[in-house]
Amino acid sequence: MKKLDLSKLDEIKYKHFDYCSKLPEVQNLCETDKKLLFIENPFADNMECNPIYQENFSNINLISQYEKFRKYKKTIWNGVDLIKMLNIKVCPYCGMNYFSAVKKKKNGEVVNVATLDHYLPKENNKMLALNLYNLIPCCKNCNTTFKGTAVNPIINPYFLSVEENIKFKMNFYDISGTLAIDNTAKDNLNSITENHLNILSLNERYNYFKSIVLSIYKKKLAWNETYITQLSNFKEINLSKEQIKEMLLRQDLFNINEPFIKIKTDIWEQLS
Repeated sequence: MKKLDLSKLDEIKYKHFDYCSKLPEVQNLCETDKKLLFIENPFADNMECNPIYQENFSNINLISQYEKFRKYKKTIWNGVDLIKMLNIKVCPYCGMNYFSAVKKKKNGEVVNVATLDHYLPKENNKMLALNLYNLIPCCKNCNTTFKGTAVNPIINPYFLSVEENIKFKMNFYDISGTLAIDNTAKDNLNSITENHLNILSLNERYNYFKSIVLSIYKKKLAWNETYITQLSNFKEINLSKEQIKEMLLRQDLFNINEPFIKIKTDIWEQLS
């Protein structure tokens, strides 16, 4: 659910442009137009396609070249390289699933659990099938099962962070333990954040994992302030109250590159 690190794009842009600019479909274009197609931001303020692309490049179809780009080849820049160089460990759309790229021992093929979502569907924007800002590394659930070819814009993690615009809350007084995701985005981002939550069904998907929240809740009840104080008084333990809290309660909150870190952090703050 985090914003992607744009500082990593400098080297990636060079590699991506070098690969894409040699494609036969764009050989007759000038370098400026090639940059527009592959490594420049194609989005207008409302995150829809800038009209200039439809006007200038509507006759260019790069879908077949994208399919080749997604097939791993050790010596050629490809989609696996792109995902690995962005150094993303968790899906930026939902924050639930790890990414990994593992070589099969038998044939050397790389199996990648991440997919590349076309933020603007390639079927309607064929010229942007290989545009860097239109390729969002994400999990298969977000890409295929939920987003699909949705027209309404969702949060693009190259420009915005999902987690900075939402807040998880748990109603512990409800016997069913209802989990809710509040849209805390400012007015200009409220609509796109709401689209993101609805299109990717994040509220329903996170409610399926309420056991994570209940686990934090049980720890907070069992290891309360009195119990922590008693432990810290044992000379044999030789740990401060803060050190004990870190070991017993907050071990799930250490690494920011873990799945479910946003919900864990928000619920911990709620309980605190």
